[in-house]
Amino acid sequence: MTIKVPNGRSSQQWYFDNRTKTIHSQRTRSYSWTVRGNNIQIGGTNSEWYQLFKYDEKKKTFYNVKDQRVLDVEGRRDEEGNKANVAKAQDN
Repeated sequence: MTIKVPNGRSSQQWYFDNRTKTIHSQRTRSYSWTVRGNNIQIGGTNSEWYQLFKYDEKKKTFYNVKDQRVLDVEGRRDEEGNKANVAKAQDN
């Protein structure tokens, strides 16, 4: 998964389903974020641990329910082409 300039297409839109704890594609609702190693990929929704997230209202972050890793952006820069991955949460 990489950061892209918003273009308004549904392929760039995602939503968090608080009931299933999964983050779904707006365009293809049967696809969800999937943790694979340190990467976030898109996969068919099956609600296994690698697709389950919670939202921390205080820190404004999504984190994986199994290992508490958060969504992170390479170099912590919101720039075109930067890769999104999961990383150990940092206490700030």
